[in-house]
Amino acid sequence: MCTVIVHVPETPGAPVRLLAVRDEDPARAWDPLGAWWPESPDVVGVRDRRAGGAWLAADPAAGRIAVILNRADIVPDGDAPLESRGRIVLDAVGGAALETPPHTHGFNLVELTATGATVT
Repeated sequence: MCTVIVHVPETPGAPVRLLAVRDEDPARAWDPLGAWWPESPDVVGVRDRRAGGAWLAADPAAGRIAVILNRADIVPDGDAPLESRGRIVLDAVGGAALETPPHTHGFNLVELTATGATVT
């Protein structure tokens, strides 16, 4: 199971911290933290070699981090092929709203900024 540990302090103004991330499939091919997406030059992340997206990405200048966690599979209705969840992380660190509902396998999206954390 994918896991993320976040510390959101009680004190206003204290930094939010991403403490740990565990990927459920360490054997899946991925590229280490880097600026892999020319269309998003300020974004750094861990690139999934199979799908080209990211399961963890950050925009340091904007102070945003996003990580996607797999969850019990909830497959949307319809016959269309499922989309990669990797674009969701890149969109999130870019400040884009989440498409409702994305046509993907089930997930939780964790987004961090200096002021807090949200889970979708």
